[in-house]
Amino acid sequence: MEKRKAILGFKDSEIPPRSSNMDLDLIRSMAEASDELLQEIIRSMIIEHKDFITTGGDTGQFEGLEAAGMPMNIFMGSASRGTQFDANMKKIGKLSDLSEANLTLSNFSGSLCEEVNFSKTILNKAMFTDAFFKDSNFEGSTCHGTDFTNSDLRYANFRNADLTNADFEIANCEFADFTGAKLDGASFKGTNLENIKR
Repeated sequence: MEKRKAILGFKDSEIPPRSSNMDLDLIRSMAEASDELLQEIIRSMIIEHKDFITTGGDTGQFEGLEAAGMPMNIFMGSASRGTQFDANMKKIGKLSDLSEANLTLSNFSGSLCEEVNFSKTILNKAMFTDAFFKDSNFEGSTCHGTDFTNSDLRYANFRNADLTNADFEIANCEFADFTGAKLDGASFKGTNLENIKR
């Protein structure tokens, strides 16, 4: 396997991309065909997720699976109240506001979330795999162990975000802004880091 030139501060960036079994065209078309999650519904989901996290949901974990080119991330755990925020294969409207929420262990796999505001949001151990976040704003967000594998993050704003142990394997981060971001332990295996800001 031929290595690439490493980018200083971006761990594993010298590792070239690998192929993915995910059918991103089909995933996107299915997300586009879903009913859009409107701001009122999103607010209700955030409240339900807060109850989920505070009553035991934060002790669970995801098991990542793939079936016929679709992301199937199964959550192993439970809570006594609330409902986990699950946007898997769903569409969140442009300019939707999810800022300053606690979305630890939420599921955005396969979602269509372009131009969405996640600024100052807690996204620890959340699943953001095989999804579409072009032009979305993660400025000041906390993403400890968040999995962005194989997602479209072009032009995303990660300024001053805490990306400790986040996974960006084979994600497309072209033109993304990582200025001031904390990258301790974050992995960029096969990530497209062309024209990033840092």
